[in-house]
Amino acid sequence: MRKTAQVIFGLYMVIIQVLIVYLLIKIWPDKIPPSHTREPVYFFGHIHSISPEVRFLLIAVFVGALGGYVLPATSLVEHIGNRKTSRRNWLTN
Repeated sequence: MRKTAQVIFGLYMVIIQVLIVYLLIKIWPDKIPPSHTREPVYFFGHIHSISPEVRFLLIAVFVGALGGYVLPATSLVEHIGNRKTSRRNWLTN
């Protein structure tokens, strides 16, 4: 993997992580709302009204995405750190 590709892919990985953490922070409830109410959630300046069930489902999805992010990020750091990124099949390992 070339140096520019490493930098671009590394930045992509950082942006994805920041996005997932941002979404988790925004969706996390301050207090447990009653099940029959819809509370506003602000994403990137837009207001969305979602029910508590949907909110908790989104939390599970974002935490799963953050957990799935760990393996590719660890693999990228390991390959760059060990200077093994010259192989063309790094992404298929």
